Amino acid sequence: MYYKIQTLEGVFMKLKNFVASLCFMVFLGVAGITVSAETNDEILKEANKVAEEHGLETTDTSEFIGERLEFDSVEEFETFLQEQEKLEQQESQIQLFATSNPSYCEKNLTGKICVEGTVERTSSGMITGVSNVHSYQSGFIFGITWNELYTDYSYSTRSGSLWAVGEKTYGIAIEGIPAGYVKRHTITRNF
Repeated sequence: MYYKIQTLEGVFMKLKNFVASLCFMVFLGVAGITVSAETNDEILKEANKVAEEHGLETTDTSEFIGERLEFDSVEEFETFLQEQEKLEQQESQIQLFATSNPSYCEKNLTGKICVEGTVERTSSGMITGVSNVHSYQSGFIFGITWNELYTDYSYSTRSGSLWAVGEKTYGIAIEGIPAGYVKRHTITRNF
């Protein structure tokens, strides 16, 4: 009989230890979620700061159509933004003069954002009018969508410009944390 009581007490002690261990693991799990949420907030705060330095504003991308750009770190996101700025500057410097239907596209590996229009000219080459100015996104630019706000143009008898003002929306994820940014952008084409 003494042996059985000891066994029951041993089982009770083991059960008590098990319950204490289980409670401790649950506590660690909850603490881990809290730490993870704090880490997520810190990552987003740092990403928002980087985005702001590059002229982007935060936006809701819960209804973002398409895949998101994936970054392993905020530093990788910042490098991407720097490369985008360089690409925009280089593209805007490489413009050819067009005789009738000028277009200009900012190209990515898989797509482009373009502004184009129709220029009416006399037989001597003098510009008499501009029409049908519009912008569009073609192909697939991973994680970026273009939304035209408005277009306009100006011209003299020999040259002119057309432009589209719009917003580039960036759907991204940094370390798996979704975020969204929008940047107002102007695409210009000289002719």
